[in-house]
Amino acid sequence: MYSTTDTEKDAITPPKLVYGSFIDRFPEPMRPYLYLSRIDKPIGTWLLYWPCTWGIGMAAFSTGLPVIEMVKMMALFGTGAVAMRGAGCSINDMWDVKFDKMASL
Repeated sequence: MYSTTDTEKDAITPPKLVYGSFIDRFPEPMRPYLYLSRIDKPIGTWLLYWPCTWGIGMAAFSTGLPVIEMVKMMALFGTGAVAMRGAGCSINDMWDVKFDKMASL
């Protein structure tokens, strides 16, 4: 029977894609969705989150809101910023399919 060596197996199998991101620590089925939402590129999330925290901080200071309530609101808006940024990236990819194909030519 024919047996292959390790070098022959390496030549036969295509190389696995390596992204080098923290997303690689997640389970395999979740990775495409995390890359689609661009969770590894946080600048868009920060641009949504910082105005929220600024407004919450100013409102909490002027109304005397307890610190724990302010932290809860910041966590809520932080989660919303991550979700909305991911949804925005996903819908942009769906709507711009034809345009992205033209740009890659």
